[in-house]
Amino acid sequence: MQKLSSGLITLAVVAGIASLVLYDDTATRLVALLAGVGAMWLLAGGALARDPLLGTATAGGLGVVVSGYLTQQHNDPGSAVCNAGEVFNCEVVNTSQFSEIAGVPIALLGLAFYGAITVVSIMGWLARDSFAKAPVLVGFSGILGSLVAIVLMYLSGAELGAWCLFCIATYGFSFLIAGGGILASKEIGFAPNIVGALTGAADKSVLAAALSYLAVFGIGFVTCSPTGPIEPAELNSDSLLPLFSKVTGEIVIRGNEPVYGDPDAPYTLVEWADYECPYCGQVSPQLKQLVELHPEVKVIFKNYPLSAECNPHVPAAMHENACEAAVAGVCAGRQRAFWDLNRQMFQNQKYLAPADLAFMAGDLGLDKAAFQDCMADPSAAEYVQSDIADGKKALVNSTPSLYLKGLHPTEEWIHMEMAVEGANLLLLAHKDGIVLPPAPPPSED
Repeated sequence: MQKLSSGLITLAVVAGIASLVLYDDTATRLVALLAGVGAMWLLAGGALARDPLLGTATAGGLGVVVSGYLTQQHNDPGSAVCNAGEVFNCEVVNTSQFSEIAGVPIALLGLAFYGAITVVSIMGWLARDSFAKAPVLVGFSGILGSLVAIVLMYLSGAELGAWCLFCIATYGFSFLIAGGGILASKEIGFAPNIVGALTGAADKSVLAAALSYLAVFGIGFVTCSPTGPIEPAELNSDSLLPLFSKVTGEIVIRGNEPVYGDPDAPYTLVEWADYECPYCGQVSPQLKQLVELHPEVKVIFKNYPLSAECNPHVPAAMHENACEAAVAGVCAGRQRAFWDLNRQMFQNQKYLAPADLAFMAGDLGLDKAAFQDCMADPSAAEYVQSDIADGKKALVNSTPSLYLKGLHPTEEWIHMEMAVEGANLLLLAHKDGIVLPPAPPPSED
């Protein structure tokens, strides 16, 4: 087993180096990410071959790191490092309707789970007499985690048509934890000791696990919470570089889009968004706040529903009501109530079925008959299609995608890498007379 352990760890190092070397090239980004995931699995497998509980502790520790990143990315999305196109896209999966339970990010629950596994595994490894049931508890928890992983994999493939490679990495950790726990339980027997391990009848493994879970959950909740309102920051050319990138696509403004703010404002910020995208829901009120802070900015809204029902550039249905919601926005606009319904839909993202949209329209005082006629009017759907086509020309592949015009001395448009917060800081810098440095290449999603 020592040779096997050494061999797996060596392969993990090789795969890790390959991942770092290949990551910067767009053409090999997917291979790099797969190599990185494989490196983590090999490292945990190598530790497991040396000692099962050492392996589960390693898998748990890696799970903490990955789940911590996914928790932060869920709350503050934008150019996730594990994005490799539309199919392998952590951001799509990690902000989908399946990424939360009762408003709590699944990634945060995973963070606490892997933290507890790490603590109990280490205790069982170092103090086997005092934590004799630790292997059983770890193995049973790993089985439960594996069942959850199978459900999430099904939802990702069947419902979203997209995959989060970092999420897949954590699924592998759960399988390794299940196997390692069962192997470590061979001496005392796995099945006969499950009840004792769960009730804490023989030792304090379950108490240690519960306390660790709560502690890690609390720390993760505080440290990975959303960033909150826009605030000024100390500005200089170096600090501005991460905020924006060069636009490689074409930004098309047709002149019939909804405009928030002064139509004659010198700065233009265009947003492609999806009404069921959680991050779009966070960004929407921030955009209005941005216009209040900077009246010289106008915001233009364009639709990019993440659903194959109306968007041919998306692999699956994903957001099942996004297309209807986009059409509803068009129809509200025809009654001069676009921004009112826009606000309502972003505030009620889980209630965008046709009946819900009709209720919102009526609640806003729209002509119900005219609204329903518009929803069935092909021209409304054609308007959404024109937004989608424009989004493709701009190389949009996730939502929200924000582009700003009027700030950069040499670029007509720049892409916002840090959404509204970045736009605010760039506007502040521009007002202070700071000249933006050359636009860096876009981050590869």
